[in-house]
Amino acid sequence: MALWFAAHLVPWMHFSGNGLHIVACDNIAVLRKLSRDPLFQHDSRADQVHGLVNLMDEARHAPENLANPPPILLLYGANDQVIPAKPTEAVITALGGTLPRLWLN
Repeated sequence: MALWFAAHLVPWMHFSGNGLHIVACDNIAVLRKLSRDPLFQHDSRADQVHGLVNLMDEARHAPENLANPPPILLLYGANDQVIPAKPTEAVITALGGTLPRLWLN
């Protein structure tokens, strides 16, 4: 509800990931380079976050509407701190159980 209100009452309000203690990448050199890049988006408006959350919710429930899912390549990082594992596992289950896994280091 708070995100809906923010997106509709103050859509220009900016949010960032500061303070969340989430690391988007394990390559420190890349993170440093992105932090200095003036073209990199360092924060998002409330309406952008609202749209992304709605898109993620639709993606989470999309497999329930597929009668015969086509072959799917689903890539998910084993150490992903941005996309939660539980909804990803729920999508895999909704697609028909377990998918073969390939672990890369």
